[in-house]
Amino acid sequence: MTDLTYRPFGAFRLLLAILVVQQHFLANLAPEGLSAAAQPYEVGSLAVLAFFALSGFVICEAADRVYAGRPGAFLANRLLRIVPLFLAAALAAVAVCGLFAALGTLRLDRAGESLPESAFTVWNLAANLLGFVPFSNLAMTYKFVSIAWAVRLEMLFYAAVAGALALGWLGSRLGRERWTLARTSFAVALATVPLFGLAMLKRAPETFTLAPYFWFGGALYFALRGRSRGAAVAVALSLAAILWEFAARPPRHPDLGFERAVGVELELLLGMLAAIAILAQCRLAGFRRADRSLGDLTYALYLSHVAVMVLVLSLTRGFTLTGYLAGLALTLPVAVGFYALIEPAVGRARDAIRGGRLPRLPGRETRKILQPS
Repeated sequence: MTDLTYRPFGAFRLLLAILVVQQHFLANLAPEGLSAAAQPYEVGSLAVLAFFALSGFVICEAADRVYAGRPGAFLANRLLRIVPLFLAAALAAVAVCGLFAALGTLRLDRAGESLPESAFTVWNLAANLLGFVPFSNLAMTYKFVSIAWAVRLEMLFYAAVAGALALGWLGSRLGRERWTLARTSFAVALATVPLFGLAMLKRAPETFTLAPYFWFGGALYFALRGRSRGAAVAVALSLAAILWEFAARPPRHPDLGFERAVGVELELLLGMLAAIAILAQCRLAGFRRADRSLGDLTYALYLSHVAVMVLVLSLTRGFTLTGYLAGLALTLPVAVGFYALIEPAVGRARDAIRGGRLPRLPGRETRKILQPS
């Protein structure tokens, strides 16, 4: 296993997840005035976009430094990272909905959405448990974990990176030493450009309009790794595509109808992307163990807060500050519980696939370590 310099993304990742939780809880638990005041800024939606850019950086770094020539190991590690926690969160969401539906007190959101009769059919439950698979949503009649769309998009990105790794492996077998991951990643990214263009023209699935965020993160890694002009140009072009995607969004939310604070949103998004670029070059002298621990909770927090939200809604009436604060208070302990339940066994399996353990971090460690991926 090749060591990587630790990059202090952990607390930032957790902050992004908290912004997602805040947006959903403000929208569905908080009093009307507070909810309406927060809506125009969509900080959680922006945080998800920043997640994609951060994923582009971290995953390309891991692929380059740990999984070169091993696309199968890369995919196996990604599945172990994604699937166990996803299944636990999906089962929790199904259980909470089933319990309160049986009690007759189920509330799903502020809009008063109700469960369709087909929600608990074997077909829909199976589709939800496979909700991490790209386009599995097409088989669902009700989405118990509505935020799983981001996980499905991540999985598409992982498949693309695995394709780049496979091209590199093939090149090594053919004696093409110039088929580095940087080159094969560029080739794969270039192949997705037409899909992005067609999606922007409404002629391909909307999912592909978000490809530039992954391009940006991956290009940023290669630009910082080798000070490559080509990668720097790719960063600039990716940023231009991001601005196009952002500018093409309607000024009013298509489902909820509120007026977006477009200028503020753009400033926030660019600030998040700038934070990724800055943190990628930082070398945290202390608090590395704490930073990594905070980052480790991110995925569990992102997935489990949906069940917490439905639980609080179904146990309360109306939309109150108390309910909103109760949801916030419950979310982190629930995420810690999910992580503690799943991670020990999964972590050992992932270590075996990586080829070694992540080093333990003392508070002020200066040696190189593997960035969690």
